[in-house]
Amino acid sequence: MVESALNILSGGGDKLRILVAEDHLLNQMLMKRIFEKMHIDCDFANDGQEAVEACHKNNYDLVFMDITMPLRDGYEATKMIRGTNQRQPYIVALTANATNEDKQKCFEAGMNEFMPKPISLEKIHMMMGKMAKIKMDKMYGG
Repeated sequence: MVESALNILSGGGDKLRILVAEDHLLNQMLMKRIFEKMHIDCDFANDGQEAVEACHKNNYDLVFMDITMPLRDGYEATKMIRGTNQRQPYIVALTANATNEDKQKCFEAGMNEFMPKPISLEKIHMMMGKMAKIKMDKMYGG
């Protein structure tokens, strides 16, 4: 299931390009390990400003965006990424704050999805499957 979802998300061709914008080293290590288990390479940004710069330099398919980061928070970084004319990544909010107000603020900033912490392999698998379904629906009008 996960391999077919990854194939759909990458368009069946190039490797899926993922950026993880997260300032906590422990969470970075966890995300790296999860993606290694899925045989996926990912890049890391240590703060919101690095995330914006990385998105300007690379065509990411997917960005996991922590909300609370130094220099620029995830909301501001997302708004800056959305304010460009370049190809837009699918942005997933990562936050320990999971109230309805927090979710709404993420969507208003331009994020596509919301994933509460703690991060786990199961949550990442579910997110990838959900994203693959969304892409299939767009491709085939489902």
